[in-house]
Amino acid sequence: MVQGLPGTTFCRGPFDVVRKVVEAEGFRGLYRGFGLTAITQSPASALWWGSYAAAQHLIWRYILALLQLSSYLYLNFIPL
Repeated sequence: MVQGLPGTTFCRGPFDVVRKVVEAEGFRGLYRGFGLTAITQSPASALWWGSYAAAQHLIWRYILALLQLSSYLYLNFIPL
């Protein structure tokens, strides 16, 4: 809710907002617009999590390769 405009209701906090929305529009008023938001944000979220998983996979593969190389060098080239 926008506060300060003519014809709007002044709210004193989040619980007051929830109470006034439920009184004015019912319980379904709390979720008005949620479906469209979920539909529009889902592709972006899927792309973000897919990129995160791919980057994590590459980073761990690089780290494991470095660990294998360092253990190979340690075992084969450092005299005991």
